[in-house]
Amino acid sequence: MTKRVVLPALMIMVLLGGCGDGQLLERRLEEHRDALADAELSFTAQVCTGGSQEVFSCTLDCVSTQEALSVTVSAPELISGIRATLREGEATLEYEDVQLSAGSSSELGEGPLASMPVLTEAMRNGHILRAWKEHDGDSDWIAAEIYVDEDRQLTIWYRADSLAPAAALFSREGAEYLRCDITDFTWNEPNG
Repeated sequence: MTKRVVLPALMIMVLLGGCGDGQLLERRLEEHRDALADAELSFTAQVCTGGSQEVFSCTLDCVSTQEALSVTVSAPELISGIRATLREGEATLEYEDVQLSAGSSSELGEGPLASMPVLTEAMRNGHILRAWKEHDGDSDWIAAEIYVDEDRQLTIWYRADSLAPAAALFSREGAEYLRCDITDFTWNEPNG
């Protein structure tokens, strides 16, 4: 009779313990997100499009403030130096002394340049749908699924110790269409 009571009690504790862990992770990520809300973010993103059948790869240097996002292509060499600036919903493309209006930021589509504002917005203000821990070799990660819209999903992997974002995956209906590795992430609180 004692075994019948103890086993269900242990199962309930395990299940509730798992729920609490996810909620603690979400709360930790939300506090970090709130700290980034007004900060200047700087990072490098190695971006690949096309899912498992890589179509295009590039390296983007990103600087995001509350007023604007600047994305500069550093690789491949053929397009290195092209910069997109997104400010107040408008996009401009620049290369050396030439500057072109690219219309609204929503007209950029879903490529590497257009995904960076979505990524930085998710880091600053994204609604966390769920969070979980992952372990890979000697590294611990916190992964978070963040709401983008009804069609797209975004998962960001954060380093468990510093909460610096390390990777992101964009997908639509379960199919990956863009992934990026994030390095050199820094953030500075605004001067106040």
